[in-house]
Amino acid sequence: MPNGSLQSLDSVESVTALELALGKVIADCRRQWELQLDALRAETRAALAELAAVKKDLAALAGPPGEPGPQGAPGAEGAPGANGRDGRDGLPGLQGAPGEKGADGKDGRDGVDGLGVGDFDVIYDGERTLTVLWSAGDRTIRRSFELPIVIYRGVWREGSYVRGDCVSRAGSMFVARCETTLPPETDDWQLSVKRGNHGKDGKSGEPGPQGLAGRPGRDLSFATR
Repeated sequence: MPNGSLQSLDSVESVTALELALGKVIADCRRQWELQLDALRAETRAALAELAAVKKDLAALAGPPGEPGPQGAPGAEGAPGANGRDGRDGLPGLQGAPGEKGADGKDGRDGVDGLGVGDFDVIYDGERTLTVLWSAGDRTIRRSFELPIVIYRGVWREGSYVRGDCVSRAGSMFVARCETTLPPETDDWQLSVKRGNHGKDGKSGEPGPQGLAGRPGRDLSFATR
């Protein structure tokens, strides 16, 4: 027989032997797994039987259901729990059915006739006050208001002054901040114009031209005799 054929035959026999060995190992493992599963099943059945016996014993100890026992004493108050989170706003409810129509109200009284532009007038007092008038027949609406006008009152003298009055004193000018009887240079007055400093003496001018000759004088010697 050729050597190549012998080598092929040896290879086939080696593969067959390996397959037989693997099959034996797998069969042995399967038998061990089945034995372990049978043992687990037996243990499970025993545990279930034991559990059923315990339930039976507990039922015997509990006895048949009877009347509720007396209420126990109140337990001690537990510690305060943490504040819960604020709940979310609820959804708007469904719109209700329209209510019944109410009774008609009474007719209102006739309003007073309005004032037109032709009934309008403005009066000025010559200083600070403007008066606005609306008049119609015996009905008159009068509104007066003052303007912040500065009015010069001359040199300050003792008396009463109102806001906006302007006076002079010692070469300076002052405006009254409020109604006052105090003199200027106090907090009731605002300095408006400050007196200037005295100027320096000017230089002497050049001599002027000679004047015209005067008229002849009269002899008044007789008056001293």
